[in-house]
Amino acid sequence: MTIDYRPLHTVEELEQVVNLEIAVWGLDPRDAVPMNLMRPISAHGGLVLGAFEGETMVGMSLAFPARVDGKWVLWSHMTAVARDHQRRGIGFGLKQAQRQWALAHGYNEIRWTFDPFQPGNANFNLRQLGASANTYLVEYYGVMRDAINGSIAPDRIEAVWKLKDRRVAALAEGANAVAFRGQPAPEAFMLTRDAEGNPLLRQDYDRDGKWRFIQIPESTAGLSRERARAWRQALRSALRDSFAQGYVAVDFVRSGDRAFYALRRSPIWFLYVLRCGDDSLYTGITPNVEARLRKHQAGRGAAYTASRRPVSLLGVWQYPDRRTALKAELAFKKLPRASKLAQIESRQPFLQGHWVEG
Repeated sequence: MTIDYRPLHTVEELEQVVNLEIAVWGLDPRDAVPMNLMRPISAHGGLVLGAFEGETMVGMSLAFPARVDGKWVLWSHMTAVARDHQRRGIGFGLKQAQRQWALAHGYNEIRWTFDPFQPGNANFNLRQLGASANTYLVEYYGVMRDAINGSIAPDRIEAVWKLKDRRVAALAEGANAVAFRGQPAPEAFMLTRDAEGNPLLRQDYDRDGKWRFIQIPESTAGLSRERARAWRQALRSALRDSFAQGYVAVDFVRSGDRAFYALRRSPIWFLYVLRCGDDSLYTGITPNVEARLRKHQAGRGAAYTASRRPVSLLGVWQYPDRRTALKAELAFKKLPRASKLAQIESRQPFLQGHWVEG
């Protein structure tokens, strides 16, 4: 039977969502998102989406507007499919319906969190949907008392789904648009497993390669509590360190008896400070300082510097990715002029960025 996807608004529909939450995750009713919260969300800019087989709700998703890194995104708080309807593409259908709604309402990005230790989650979010992740959240929801987590406090990583990205659009149309192809180089594995199936954080891996791979168990079912804890700790260490070094999880690969994250190094970004011809200061970010400086000198770098030439470079800090550099730029611009000059004179790190030149 055809699955119908539609926004939900009525009390009766939203009560069905609550029932589905409890059934799918084995929640205590007090831990479910209540109808009286979903109702204003659905009425005032959010989206409560239902998947129906005939008149029966077999899937749902809840999302609301959120302010992240200075821009509005749609935050997808939860998506679930009835247990007897899983593995039928309904989860994918829900996310694609959510994507179409978001695009129609002016959003370019949807974000959510997921447990990085669950291979099914990683495969769905990264490989099937084309999301990426470079933010690690330790014990984000605290202890979760449900049938899946069993009273532990699992970590989360934040999925970033760029709705107009070419790969995302291709996957939505059914294309096999994977981010990583070919055979992974053995030396690029930061986390793998030993002969007994325990996690092995390697010290001799390639620390500067374009690609980095982080293995997890192909299935978490049947793992002892001690071994699962060891894997979670190793995964936390590997992903946090990799994200801090500018790597982004862009794919999840199942190959033979291995399952692993494929992380790609992001372009390095720089925060730079210029002294303008009128002695004022200008701050910007760029992946190529020399090219950017030439544009400023030619009057094509920014409207502010175009009328204040010539400019001279005072200082540069290096950051692992654009987002980190942007946060540093916003913080630096808030400093008084004297503090800016003192920071440059000190040649010390600034908000996770190390000094490069000046």
